[in-house]
Amino acid sequence: MQSDKIKGIVAYEPGNFPFPEGEVPPTITSKFGDIKPAVAGQADFEKLTKMPIVIYFGDFISDKPSDNQGEDQWRIRLSLAKQWAEVVNKHGGKVEVIELPKVGIKGNTHFPMSDTNNVQVAEHLAKWLKEKGLDK
Repeated sequence: MQSDKIKGIVAYEPGNFPFPEGEVPPTITSKFGDIKPAVAGQADFEKLTKMPIVIYFGDFISDKPSDNQGEDQWRIRLSLAKQWAEVVNKHGGKVEVIELPKVGIKGNTHFPMSDTNNVQVAEHLAKWLKEKGLDK
């Protein structure tokens, strides 16, 4: 949001997202620690609606609370990513949240570019970049 030179954003399992003032969802709770969504001023937030954004998440992220700290922390981050994408897209943005197992790419950790199927992950991203005209 602080540069006018950004043409798109690619993120792999980020931890938080900037919501516009007045549309910040409640803190998402977990017995291992809560995530309070970040807040952005309206002018800064609007910049995010002007570029394509893709957010990738790997395997083993449950949609239910877990007794495993890592699983539960990524569950709430994925939930927050989906909420954020909905808000950005409601404002005219172009955010996609990609859950790798749901697109047929399985076996990924929190570091998908280090996993043994990293070429498959990179090919998926390359296709997205090309579709958005960002492959140049």
